Amino acid sequence: MKMYKFLFTNLFFICFSIVACAQLSIGTSKKVITPYDSAYIAGHSHNRIFQGVNDDIYVKAAVITDMAESIVILTYDCIGLLYPQLLTIRKRLADILPEFPVNNIVMSSTHTHSGPDVVGLWGPNITTSGVDTNYMNFLIDQTLKAILEANRETTQVSGRYLELSYGDEWVHNISEPKEVDRSLKTIQFVDSTNNNVLSLTNFACHPTFLDAVNDQVSSDYIGGFYTQMDRALGGQNMFLQGSIGGWIQPEYEEKTPKQAFKRGREIAQFIINKLDTSSPLKKTKIIFKSRQVSLPVHNNNFKLLSQLGVVNRSFADSVTTELAYFEIGEASFATHPGETVPAMSLATKKMMSNKGPKMILGLGMDALGYILKPSFFDTSNQIPHSTYLCSVSLGQHTQNIILEQLKSLIQITAEKDKGLEDVFDAIIEEAIDSMAFPGCQVAVRHRGDLILQKSYGHHTYDQKQKVENDDIYDLASLTKVSTGIPLLMKLQDVNKFDLDANLSEYIPFLDKSNKAMISFREALTHQAQLKPYIVFWKATLRKNGKYKPRTFRHKKNKRFTIPISDQLYLHKRYKNKMFKTIKNSELEPNKEYKYSGLLFLLLPDMITDITKSNFEDLLSVQFFQPMKLSHTGYNPLEWYPKMKIIPTEMDTSFRKTLVHGRVHDEAAAMLDGVSGNAGLFSNATDLSSLFQMYCNMGTLYDKKYISSSTLSEYTSYQFESNRRGIGFDKPLLVFDEAQSYVAQSASEKSFGHSGFTGTMAWADPEHEIVFIFLSNRVHPNRSHSNIYQLNVRPRLHQAIYDFLGVK
Repeated sequence: MKMYKFLFTNLFFICFSIVACAQLSIGTSKKVITPYDSAYIAGHSHNRIFQGVNDDIYVKAAVITDMAESIVILTYDCIGLLYPQLLTIRKRLADILPEFPVNNIVMSSTHTHSGPDVVGLWGPNITTSGVDTNYMNFLIDQTLKAILEANRETTQVSGRYLELSYGDEWVHNISEPKEVDRSLKTIQFVDSTNNNVLSLTNFACHPTFLDAVNDQVSSDYIGGFYTQMDRALGGQNMFLQGSIGGWIQPEYEEKTPKQAFKRGREIAQFIINKLDTSSPLKKTKIIFKSRQVSLPVHNNNFKLLSQLGVVNRSFADSVTTELAYFEIGEASFATHPGETVPAMSLATKKMMSNKGPKMILGLGMDALGYILKPSFFDTSNQIPHSTYLCSVSLGQHTQNIILEQLKSLIQITAEKDKGLEDVFDAIIEEAIDSMAFPGCQVAVRHRGDLILQKSYGHHTYDQKQKVENDDIYDLASLTKVSTGIPLLMKLQDVNKFDLDANLSEYIPFLDKSNKAMISFREALTHQAQLKPYIVFWKATLRKNGKYKPRTFRHKKNKRFTIPISDQLYLHKRYKNKMFKTIKNSELEPNKEYKYSGLLFLLLPDMITDITKSNFEDLLSVQFFQPMKLSHTGYNPLEWYPKMKIIPTEMDTSFRKTLVHGRVHDEAAAMLDGVSGNAGLFSNATDLSSLFQMYCNMGTLYDKKYISSSTLSEYTSYQFESNRRGIGFDKPLLVFDEAQSYVAQSASEKSFGHSGFTGTMAWADPEHEIVFIFLSNRVHPNRSHSNIYQLNVRPRLHQAIYDFLGVK
């Protein structure tokens, strides 16, 4: 067993023994960001310096993943971080973890008025910044530590949520008293033993109990919230501030730490008392969308503060910020890049069509002051405090621009991630009902984004076990373009392989055979007169159908080491006979396109001879490990639980048992499961990453795996009247609906492959589309052909193009 498989196996079984497989996994961490030296206090007036610490303040991080998509939620106990700090965090994290989805980091602030000045407005005077550079470096360092720690160890979870109303007694809008969003939303994620892993609470109220009367570090009432939630629930508990613009704050309250903590504990206890009435999150899919937005700057105060260096950020005629919309199951979240009024919160929630909790993250991704309704700028309205509020606002158009941009993000999410899903649901449900296959996995990428990833049906027709996203399938002939072909491209890039060399140059035992002078270009495009296949296993049987004793044993021993099934072992040297049979096989009469897998059976040994390295180890080091393809490999029974491997055929001819966890292809099975022709197992998520690299012409997450020129050569047509590339399949030269398994709209630049077990992977660089479809259509036997009769794969593939408006 290879070392990487051993390590993965042990890691998986440790996790698997703790909790049954779930769709969502979460890792959390928190780090203290209390100033270690004197600092200016943000939020009320200038020249206020901390004299001590009432309670520590934190950056908290939660890494949430559904295998296909990951997000990071950060909360800070501070007045509000600016967008440039988020960009810095992303850049530094990308340097540490190049494959990490840094653009999916969401940042929000609790807006305590008893934290350090991280913006610059509350220094010793109006023209001097209150930001301490050393402290900001410390804060970012702590953030990176929190993210890395949260990402290091995740726990599989299920979710539930509460939707409550709270704060009538003490939460008020001092500008427009009738306009308050008092919604209190909590989502709790628990492990398999019902222990709290993470709670997210969304509530809108300024933390200003202490404000001007306080000279100690504090998270205000949120500190009391943390204390009570931590004591009662354990795990990590995060507070997401809502829309607090227009001054939503505690009124008529005693301004003391005692009262602040009392109110915070009351919020927490109210939630804790209601948890038994929570509703389950039935869905687990994560969807994340974000975009940069340019906002006009009509307020000269912002420009002046930028010019003076009070705020370390460029404010010219416009300023760039970012908006995010994301979903975790039925729960939806939208960010507001400042202190927005309740009307904006309610308007945003109205756009969200989901049936679960709707959360607004005020001061999300940025802290651009007050974001107000246009009516605040109408002096005839005389809204209380509007003069001051407008003086700390970009301008009257900001709200409408943000709402329009959020509306677009939400609509794109609904269209791309749900509308396409509806089409797929209908086609696949029809196929399962017609017994085209018992279940399947699909993955669709557009412009690199995983816009659809879903599992359908069951492992088998007895419907005892549902297909899940981390189950793995036998890829069959997709192995060709996922193992030997990428390694040949890699070797060509370093001048260790020549496509136009003859087979005998790299496979010496073919010298003096009828295949010696065939070029690799011809053989790999199926233009070499090679026999389509040889049924090797039939030569191992006697005339009466029983196994030849010199070939098989029913128990493993020193000579019979290759497991064909649990009760059948092949002689360890039988590979030599198979290769000799290939060498001596006759050629087809005409040099024309005829699909053959014979050369691909020889590739692992050939590549090992060229590189002096083990074939599987090369794949792991060159591709699978750096791409994080942790669900991909040969002989999965060595490194993955059998219950997570999709079974294929009930083989009544050769193995006389259900093929489950071993390769379906008989020749690959006789080669100990490792072949360039078949044998690889994977899931749709992993395979979509590999094909995204192909679609990017050799690059994934800024790492170059294969040169663009080599990949372009291998994925291009090679011969007239032959649709094949080098190893890769291509669209038919003349589209024929009855013959094509790919979409009619697939471009001439597109390429991929299919597999006998009912699989398909296709990349279209011209339209930036990747499509993965995995099934076990050969269950219970290979005579099941409804996948072809119903045109399942081309219909799904075409649906993507239709949905994206590609003709």
